[in-house]
Parts: sequence; structure tokens; C-alpha cells
Amino acid sequence: MSTHSTFSIRIPVGTVKKLEALASSMDRSRTYVVNEAIEQYLAVQSWQIAEIRQGIEEAGKGKFAADDEVKGVFARYEAGDAG
Repeated sequence: MSTHSTFSIRIPVGTVKKLEALASSMDRSRTYVVNEAIEQYLAVQSWQIAEIRQGIEEAGKGKFAADDEVKGVFARYEAGDAG
């Protein structure tokens, strides 16, 4: 049984050219680069959705940050020290 599936998509010509250039510079195939990009996208989106759901669940339980905590976070961003 195959562990891969094939499907077709339409991609703007400019995007294909960028893909080819990137694949070439990495000495990889276009398929490799596309698979890596999709895996990274899915990982980020899955993480973000899980975090949002967790936040909604916590909010539903009345778990919110204290005003001082929120002000502290904003103060760090305003000072340019977000890390």
C-alpha cells in the first residue's frame, strides 16, 4: 500500500518560478520543497488552532489574566522588549 497520494493544484507562474529557484538553491526537488512547506504550514496552523481552543476553554472557565499582567505585557511591547 502506498503512503503517498497525488493531487494537482493551480499555482501562479511567479510562484512556480520562486519554487524552482528555491529548490535549485537547496539542491532539492520541487516536490520536496512543497511537502516541507505544507508540513510546516499544517504544524503552525494546528498549533494555533489548539492554542485558540485552549484559550476559549479557559475563558469559559473564567480564567483571565489580571489587569496588571496585561498592562505588563503591553508595557514590554511598547518598550520594544517583547521577548
